[in-house]
Parts: sequence; C-alpha cells; structure tokens
Amino acid sequence: MGSNSKKTLLLLSQHLNDLKSNLKPLVEESLKYTKNELFVYINPSLKSHLINPKFEQTLIQDRYKLKQIVNQFYQYSFKINPEIKVTCLLHNVHQVTRSVCVESKFSYDQILTDFLLENLENQLDIFLSQHLPNMESKKINFTQLVISKNCENSQNEASEFDLIKKNKVYRNSVIGGTYDRLHPGHKILLSESVLLTKNKLLIGVSDGELLSRKKLSELIENFDKRCENLKRFLAIVNPDLNVVTQKITDPYGPSITEPDYQCIIVSRETSSGGEKVNEKRVQNNLNKMDIHIVDLINDETSTFVDNAGDEIKISSSNQRRRLLGTLIKPPYIPYEEGKPYVIGLTGGLASGKSHIIKDLEQLGAAVVDSDKLGHKAYDKGTDAYYEIIRVFGSDVLDQSGDVNRKILGKKVFDSATEMKKLTNIVWPEIRRLRDIEIKRLFNEGNKIIVVEAAVMLEAKWHENVNEIWVVFVPEEEAISRAMERDGSSLDKVKKTLRSQMPNAEKIEYANVVFCSLWERKFTIKQVEKAWNLLLKRTIING
Repeated sequence: MGSNSKKTLLLLSQHLNDLKSNLKPLVEESLKYTKNELFVYINPSLKSHLINPKFEQTLIQDRYKLKQIVNQFYQYSFKINPEIKVTCLLHNVHQVTRSVCVESKFSYDQILTDFLLENLENQLDIFLSQHLPNMESKKINFTQLVISKNCENSQNEASEFDLIKKNKVYRNSVIGGTYDRLHPGHKILLSESVLLTKNKLLIGVSDGELLSRKKLSELIENFDKRCENLKRFLAIVNPDLNVVTQKITDPYGPSITEPDYQCIIVSRETSSGGEKVNEKRVQNNLNKMDIHIVDLINDETSTFVDNAGDEIKISSSNQRRRLLGTLIKPPYIPYEEGKPYVIGLTGGLASGKSHIIKDLEQLGAAVVDSDKLGHKAYDKGTDAYYEIIRVFGSDVLDQSGDVNRKILGKKVFDSATEMKKLTNIVWPEIRRLRDIEIKRLFNEGNKIIVVEAAVMLEAKWHENVNEIWVVFVPEEEAISRAMERDGSSLDKVKKTLRSQMPNAEKIEYANVVFCSLWERKFTIKQVEKAWNLLLKRTIING
C-alpha cells in the first residue's frame, strides 16, 4: 500500500457506467490511502485528454448517473470511515470548468488514479496546474489503485420530483438550512443543487431563533463559520457557480421575496416547506419555483455502530453529539514533560460538574476544588480578609471576627458594582491558593490536575491552564434541576442564570465539552472518552 496521506486527490477517468459498477471497492481502496480529506475528481475524458492534449474535454452529459455515483460515494465512505472528510468535485457539468480558485485553499499531498500513468506524468502535472492547482507546495505521491471488478450496479428508482432525472437545468436556484459542520447529507443536498444550477445558488442559512429548537444548539458553529465552510466547499465542488449566503431567522427568508429564481431544492422531510414557499410567492406576485426533492440518506448505509459502541447517523445533531468528550480545539498550552498538565473544568448552574469531577477522580485525576479555596480566601489574617473589612465595613464580621458570607452576600448580590469590588479582592487570592495547591499535587506525583471552578472564565483563571473543559445542559434543564434540587423559585433560578456566562459563550473557550442531559451512563461515557484521549496526547504519547 502507498503512503497514508492527510489529503488525497482521487482522479477517476472511467466511464460513468463502469464507475458506478466498481464504486464500492473503489471507495474502500481509496480510503485506505488517506487520513483526513479525500477529494474525488470525476472526468471520463481525462485520460484521453492527457494522451492527446488536443482532445477537447467533454461535458458530462448524464447528470443523473453522476448524481447517483456522488451520492453513493458519500454514503459508502461515511459508513467505512466517518472521520474522513470526502468532497466530490462536479466539474464539466454545465460548462468546461475553470481552475479551482486560490481562496478555496485547495491542497493535497497524494494523487490516486484509476488508470496507469505510464508516460503521462508531465501531461498530468500541466493539467493539474491548470485545473486543480495545489495551493500548498509539497512533494506529491502518485499511486494507481488496483480495483477488483464488481458487477454490482444498483438501480434506485427515481422520484417523480427528481428534476435531475428529467434533465432540468436552472439559471438560479435557492436552498435553505442550518449547515452546521457539513456532513454527507448536506453534501448530497448541495451537490444536487450544483447539478441543477448553472449561474447562481442562493443559500438561506438559519440563525437566531431558528436554532433554539435544535438539539445541542449550543455547539452549532457561528453563522460566519458556517457560511465560510459552505463557500469553500462549493468553490472546490464547482468554481463556476456564484454562491450567495444570506442569514434567515424565519422559515422563508429570501425565497419568498427574490424574483429571479426558478427552482427550490428541499429534502424529503422538508418538502412541504417548498409548497408553502410557492404559496407565499404567489401572494407576493412572484413566479412559482419548480421543487426538486432530495431523498437524503435513509437506508442501512446511514446508521451503524462504531468501535466504541456508539450509534453513528448522518445528521448534524449526531455530529454534535459525537463531539462531546473529544478535543474540539487544540490545547492552549501543549503538554510539556516535567510540568503539571492543568485542566480547567467549568459549567453553569446545575450542569453536572460535581458528577464529572468525581468521575475524573476515579479515573486518576488530582482535583482542586476552587469553591473550597474560596472559603479559605476569607480566612482571618489574609490580605483578602483585611481588604474586605476596609471596603465593606466591619459589620460583615460575625461575633468571632470571621467574615459572615451571608451578610456580605446581601451587600453585593443585587449590585454589579459592589460584586465587582468583592471579586477584585477574592479572585486573585483564590488564584494564588490554586497555584499553591497545583504545585503541591504535582510534587506528590500527580501529572494531570483538574481545577474545578464555576467562574473559571469570568475570573480569567483559564489564562494559564492547558485546556478548558466545559459542562453544560440546556437552560430549561438547568432551571428544572435547580428548582428541584434547591427548592428555589423560578425567578431566583433565572436571576442566577442571567448572572452567569451563557453556555454558548463558555463553549467558545472550550477544548472539550460535556453535556449531562441524558442518562448518567452517557455522561460517564463522555468523560471516559475525554480521559483516554487526554492520556494519548499527554503522558502516554507526549
């Protein structure tokens, strides 16, 4: 086998009929050669053009068969290895495609072909520089795939709403969705949009209240990031297409106000939305748009169980769920031998931090409880103790001269100004005590130390830790838990939540995220996954 490269370009020159027949073994073999990304370029006239450059590249006429190949490639590859990002290029569909643009950052370090290069290396280099330029200068490995013939050629019955099967092409089309962390379902939807659209594709990208009902909405990428990912993907898939993204905060967006659009692309589950869009367009004296319905992945290839026993489905919510317990952002400070590796664990009200701390202790982590250190910060004789008396008066002391935190709390809880005065005194002291405790635990032989603090981010204690781990539950769940656990009123719980940093803002800082929304065993599974991955990137392989 050739080298296992991070980014691989697969060049396919077979006729579409042959390609469709050989697709499964071809997918299986090509995935063996790549770690991260696989770009699939389909061009039946490629080899003829390389042999004789005067041979003109021809357009791919059978767009329906091309659609079937692309959709199946996404499905098969996801089932074999869902970690590899696959992108199927759709060039030479409506016209001979121009070069992939620099802005797409298109790059690869290996090329796979389904044909013998023989003496065609120079011609292939020229072709690639003109049409598929590598944006990173690096040595490229060339490998020819050896594919066993496979006579399988499944024929899926076309829907009556399949406009590609009817050989329709539109000048401008519209499509909508959330497009969080592009997965094969999204890519199939977008690919069919490309096959139908010659000029401009308007994409309504959901935001605001439309996201609030989504599962694990706190983990949805921000609007700009989702638009950036869409544009990069489509710039590689078809550089000729004019892609416009627009924020939508209602179910219709620009689809009911823009006049110069002829087709709307929807999934089977949202097909009724296409009809409602046309009703609104008629009311606005606009033309009805043809509706193309995409039958998204809904068979045995869309669900399977991975090696860890997790059920994997192609959906954004499942993609987000799979992120729990994994490293979603590189550590702030990499592991260094001879120094403690410090995890800052934080989370909002009733998020389940205490359970996760216990889980981490059982797995072998040393733990620093910042709440206990907070009590020490008020101890008689400390600098913080005298500063509290100076700022808030001696009436905050009890009969024995200790700070009465209930009396002090009444003075500061309803005033952001007074609360700021208190935290300016106490938080630096807690940080000092924390650093002393970390040093003590490390000297006792503990390499991984978890510091738990509800105000980790607000106090800026995260600035010198290696990683931030965030625990969260949706707000409605936090309210329910806090009211049941503490007997607090709804107003009091909501007031407490408003005083805390929102979940989504905390997650912006997170290297690892947990959600304790489900049964306890699922939370434990997230923690075990996070711990095992942490060991691999620190004391095991560090």
